[in-house]
Amino acid sequence: MTGKLKEVFGIYINDRRQQGEGMSAQEYRRIIAVDFDGTLAETKFPEIIKPIPKMIRHCRRLQRGGAILILNTCRKGKDLQDAVEWCAAHGLVFDYVNENTAENIANYGGTDTRKIFTHEYIDDKAINPVREAMWARRVRQLYAQRIISAVGLAAALVIAIEAALAFIK
Repeated sequence: MTGKLKEVFGIYINDRRQQGEGMSAQEYRRIIAVDFDGTLAETKFPEIIKPIPKMIRHCRRLQRGGAILILNTCRKGKDLQDAVEWCAAHGLVFDYVNENTAENIANYGGTDTRKIFTHEYIDDKAINPVREAMWARRVRQLYAQRIISAVGLAAALVIAIEAALAFIK
């Protein structure tokens, strides 16, 4: 991982403010905000109960691919410090914590806005109604064109529901 480390709450996070070695411009610009509670860890706020390994692996894979990761959580103070340290202990070191990238701060007139600018949000509560509606419309089109049968339509819906439920858990 390229970039120097910046101290936050006594631990170090990546300070990857310049394009890193081996990253294309497109990869460098990919900014992803990641929620903590319910996304990276099962919690009973403020208690951190256990990791969600699939999401931690996914975030590390994104970072290895050149994405800039921002921990975007409502936690603050000691609870935020605990989350940052917990993530580091699980091999996930964020580029930013509850702040925009330096480039985006500059784009917004030198002020860090409350909303984190990102290309993607990873959050256990997230839903994209436009994407979900497009998917459902496409499945109905395939059914109407007799490309998939009623059984195929039902199977596609079951798979989608199971995938959503598995992701939520």
